[in-house]
Amino acid sequence: MLHEALPVGADPLHLALVFNMSHTAAIRYASVAQNLLDNQIKQPADDEDS
Repeated sequence: MLHEALPVGADPLHLALVFNMSHTAAIRYASVAQNLLDNQIKQPADDEDS
């Protein structure tokens, strides 16, 4: 499910529709995906400061 969430920008509505899951479960998966995306963006900036 995370593989589906990452390319669509962690959209919980998309996850709920594609996987027929509850909105609360979709929000949890989207939150995890968003955290992964945020960490991916922050890492290159952290490496440049070193």
